[in-house]
Amino acid sequence: MTVLNVGYSDERKTTLTSRPGLCPGTRGFRMVHTFTRVGAALAVAVAGLAVAAPVVPVAAAATIYVSPSPPGTVLGSSCALPNYNTIQGAVTASSSGDTIVVCPGTYVEQVTVGKTLTLAGSGNAIVQAPGTLVADAAGKKNVVEVNNAASVTMAGFTVAGPGPSSCGSIDTGIAVFGGANLNLSNTTVRDIRDNPFSGCQNGEGIRIGTPRYSTTPDTGFATINDVNVYDYQKNAIVVAGSVGGVNSSAQITNTVTTGQGPTPLIANNGIEVVNGATASISGSTIRDNFYTGTAKAVACGLLIISASGVNNDNTNVYIGNQKNVCVHSKGGDFQP
Repeated sequence: MTVLNVGYSDERKTTLTSRPGLCPGTRGFRMVHTFTRVGAALAVAVAGLAVAAPVVPVAAAATIYVSPSPPGTVLGSSCALPNYNTIQGAVTASSSGDTIVVCPGTYVEQVTVGKTLTLAGSGNAIVQAPGTLVADAAGKKNVVEVNNAASVTMAGFTVAGPGPSSCGSIDTGIAVFGGANLNLSNTTVRDIRDNPFSGCQNGEGIRIGTPRYSTTPDTGFATINDVNVYDYQKNAIVVAGSVGGVNSSAQITNTVTTGQGPTPLIANNGIEVVNGATASISGSTIRDNFYTGTAKAVACGLLIISASGVNNDNTNVYIGNQKNVCVHSKGGDFQP
């Protein structure tokens, strides 16, 4: 940075701070206001008078605009004049506490967020899985990943697959790992599956906590409200894992998960809470998870395996599942 003075598989003196990569082919500058501080209570002698040193203000959070076109510019201030053309470009250049406004359009990219941000989608902002998905440190191919204990608010998006090929081509639509916390609302997650749809045990809409099949436990936390998850291969929403007595957790409200309906290829599940995780589920519809194949497997609306508590209240609706609720080991305080 340069400163210039001027089944069951399962965030006075004007300084311009350069920020490399603000838009393609340029170096951008964020205006911040700073003052010299020599201790909070220091008095400065000026013409024989004691003058209190000014308090250093906190730099205001920025609002950054992303749109597919026209080309991003340091002077960006709206969807018609954006700062960036990719969501990841904006995330990388942002500071903790910033808001990234994502304008209507389709963004073919993977997005990884490791700082506290607000991602404000237009309602017509689509994050589309690219033709080649790059695996993360855990070997997982996720379209959107929130990690590094970040607190992220995300609303007004569609996150979409499918993966680029058959078996194992995509893992998760939105993943929340590394102690991160995601507040997700008014979002659709769809087509998180291989292409064509396969019987392989990958393809989850949202996963919070330990990555699938990982031998290293992890945690994640989420509030999920008014979210629609459909056309997933294995599971719609998974809450998994516990580390040092801290449990992955999710509060899921007013959400709809829709499976494939009867299929001989895979026993998919709506919501899964496993391995010490906790969840509260209310006002949600969980439907169309039904396995017709010959393997010894059952598709479940809600699958609970060794959870630390699941509140599945009587405001939830189950439709067209092979079995509405499957419980193995510890469950919750209400089970139909």
